[in-house]
Amino acid sequence: MSEYVAFEIQAEIIKRLPVKSLLQFRSVSKPWKSLIDSSEFISGYRVHQTDRQRLLVWYKDPVDTNEKYVTFVDDEAFAQQEVAPAVPVLSKFLNDLKMVGSSQGLLCFYGYYQDPSHPRFEFATEMAVLWNPSIRKSICVTVPGESRWSKFVLGFGVCPITNDPTIVKITNVDTYFTTDDSSPMVEVFTLSKECDSIKILGFTKKDEAIMETQDDYGEPATVVVYEPSSKRFNDTGINGKHGALFVSLYMETLLLLDQLDFSVV
Repeated sequence: MSEYVAFEIQAEIIKRLPVKSLLQFRSVSKPWKSLIDSSEFISGYRVHQTDRQRLLVWYKDPVDTNEKYVTFVDDEAFAQQEVAPAVPVLSKFLNDLKMVGSSQGLLCFYGYYQDPSHPRFEFATEMAVLWNPSIRKSICVTVPGESRWSKFVLGFGVCPITNDPTIVKITNVDTYFTTDDSSPMVEVFTLSKECDSIKILGFTKKDEAIMETQDDYGEPATVVVYEPSSKRFNDTGINGKHGALFVSLYMETLLLLDQLDFSVV
């Protein structure tokens, strides 16, 4: 661009370019590369896009059983299909690969990594792969837990405020696998911080959730009360072993008054 054009105007023009052009323009000059690589530019880029919506289809070829991807413009004709980039290399190391979902141009896969030195299934590591087909970059996120022995569901999305890719795992959502005193375990995994574990223990009379939270595995859990109106977590000051916290309704009563203490019925 001309040196007579203010950099602020250059930045506004650059924001409206497609991803392929932006990747090429990163090598034009240091100021442009610094601009395009900045977190502010990345987070605000999607706001300026005016391109037509695209759809992506993921499928396994019935002949060679390989995962394949096709993208096309979401218009009336559904014409001019484009072959998407090849499957991310990281996903090829995962067994039982499944698609979790997509958000803001990122795709999320989930599977198990089998350590060759430990052929037994219980040594497999649960992992998610986040993939950006536009820039052909993928990263792995470890999703720890005991979900291999219980029912669970996964969700994926990008926070519209922080632009942080987030994976949510809810364990024991199927009542067949739960007991009367169990409740769903909600775990949140993000790129910006360590994963959080949240378990619903009960509710107050104001319908505020009483939760067991754990910031890091191995650390003590904390009992907090969540206020939906203010979106605040109030710490009760009670810490305990993860998975060994219990909350229920309690009231004073005279029941058992007529029984002998320590008696066997």
